[in-house]
Amino acid sequence: MIFEWIADIFAWLFSTVLGVFPTFDVPEWSEDVAGFVEDVNGYMVSVSVWFPFDLAASGLVVVGLALLAAFAIKVARIALSLFTAGGGSAG
Repeated sequence: MIFEWIADIFAWLFSTVLGVFPTFDVPEWSEDVAGFVEDVNGYMVSVSVWFPFDLAASGLVVVGLALLAAFAIKVARIALSLFTAGGGSAG
């Protein structure tokens, strides 16, 4: 999957950066992040009886989209404020 591929790239980058420093070893979990995520997901499946992860994920998506829309509106307002259309102190 794409997520596992991206996670493996970040794990490789993380282990490469940490491998540059000779004072400590690279953590074993950083070399297989996809497996670590699968383990955490497996542990969390039994907790879903008490906590609705599907609802929480939907809520996080909605909040993320709202933040993205707010950012787009902010950027549009900044860009439009550069064009005074003859107003201001032109002249």
